[in-house]
Amino acid sequence: MIIDRIRIARPALFMAALWLAGIGFASPVTADEGVHRLTEAGARLGTMFIDGTVDDLRFAVALDGDVPVAIHVWATVGGSQLRQRTNEGYWIEWNGIFDDLIDNRFPVENDTVIFKVMDEDIGGDNMGVTIYIGYRAGGVLKYGLFGLLPQGSE
Repeated sequence: MIIDRIRIARPALFMAALWLAGIGFASPVTADEGVHRLTEAGARLGTMFIDGTVDDLRFAVALDGDVPVAIHVWATVGGSQLRQRTNEGYWIEWNGIFDDLIDNRFPVENDTVIFKVMDEDIGGDNMGVTIYIGYRAGGVLKYGLFGLLPQGSE
C-alpha cells in the first residue's frame, strides 16, 4: 500500500523519543557500527546522549534486494517541530506529509545505502530529536528511528 498522505502525530513522536531514551548508548553511530535493516513498522536504531556535538552521524542500511525510488531523512525536534534534510545536507521545515519529503539521493552500492544524517553542533538547540531515515521501494516506505537526547537526561 502506498503511503499517500500522513500527518505525524506529534505526541506519539515525543513518546517515541522518550521510549528510545531507555535504549541509549553514548558514542556516535557511524557506517562501521554495523548494518541496519529498515521496516514498514519502523526499526529501532537506538539512542545517543550528547552534549551538543554530533560527530558524523550516519547509518549503513542493507536493502535486501529492495530498489529505492527515493531516500529520505526527517526529524522531530522537541516533540513538535518537523524538519527534513535536503540533499545538500541542510535541515528545513517539513509539513508532515510524506509525499513532500525530499529525496536525499544517497548512492546505493552493493545493496547498501549510507544515510549521512548530520555532522554539526546542535548545542543549546537539543530539546530531544527523533531522527528518521527511510526509503521508498515497491510501493512502501521502510524506515527506522533514532533518538538524540541531551547529556544528563539519561
